[in-house]
Amino acid sequence: QINMDLVSRWLSLCNECHDGCKPNAQDTSPSFRFRVVDVLKGCVVDAPPDCEYVALSYVWGNVNQLQLTSNTLHALSQNGALHGRFQTANTIQDTIELCRGMGIQYLWVDSLCTLQDLDEKNCSIMHMNTVYGCATLTIIAASGSNANAGLPGVRHGTRNSIQHFESVDGLNLASTLQFPTWCAELSHWNSRGWTLQESILSKRLLVFTDHQVYFRCQRARWREDIALESWSTEAHSSNDGLIERSSLDHTISKTQMNSYHGVAFQAFYMPLSAQFIRRQLTNDRDAIFAFEGILKALSPAIGRSRWGLPEKHFAMALLWQTDDSFPRPRRQAFPTWCW
Repeated sequence: QINMDLVSRWLSLCNECHDGCKPNAQDTSPSFRFRVVDVLKGCVVDAPPDCEYVALSYVWGNVNQLQLTSNTLHALSQNGALHGRFQTANTIQDTIELCRGMGIQYLWVDSLCTLQDLDEKNCSIMHMNTVYGCATLTIIAASGSNANAGLPGVRHGTRNSIQHFESVDGLNLASTLQFPTWCAELSHWNSRGWTLQESILSKRLLVFTDHQVYFRCQRARWREDIALESWSTEAHSSNDGLIERSSLDHTISKTQMNSYHGVAFQAFYMPLSAQFIRRQLTNDRDAIFAFEGILKALSPAIGRSRWGLPEKHFAMALLWQTDDSFPRPRRQAFPTWCW
């Protein structure tokens, strides 16, 4: 099982040493009904002002899971509803348990915090930059291919990594685990369209792979099998040689927008849209919605967009490209000239 104290220490270190990793101020827009799961009371509640919460990024897959609808809203708002009365998917159960272990009372998860059968869902989609940008921590479920895969290591017996030891002429050797970022990079989670903006917009990630957990913020990358933590307030640049880079290292923050304002189109929009094009969606019509949070976060620098292409860079944006060697057929219901 994971060491809950170690995971909590990572978050504490970041809170105390990294000013640039603090969550954005929460959106007070009256049009956005922001609900969270209270993991102590076991029910869905309206988010208290400026509350500390965890967001979950996962894959639904072909699983019939519990959802918040106009019919279940009242029942799921009752104390204890999620403590046995209703059965949630394994990944959500494990995340609730993880939040309790870390001492964080509130959790945002799309299936339980947004009404799935009303216009509120469309409104929430337009605020994904707020949901993930304001989260204290985003949990990435990069193991398995559906919502029942769980978070390996939260429950006993859900991780089975075996380390081999051998002594050769007095030299003790041990096998190492796979790089966790490689595991996340090759995961089913990383192939889905919605999950790109969920990781890009988050200030801090706690990524669960089959074999271990790792933490990524704006200044550091820590993992279970290497002791890299330091209480120094200096940048953790010493990590760079030990932690391999991946697409999960891309983030969008206000600091970056200020630094790259003039080149945000080339530095952020073009590479992120190229990444997104090769990702899969259950419904191709969701393509713009699944990228909307990124467009909204970039809007101070690149302006408004039409069909996903920034208007002020429209001519250049028409030269969009994909990093996939075998591009997928174009998505229906969109103009032929947009990605």
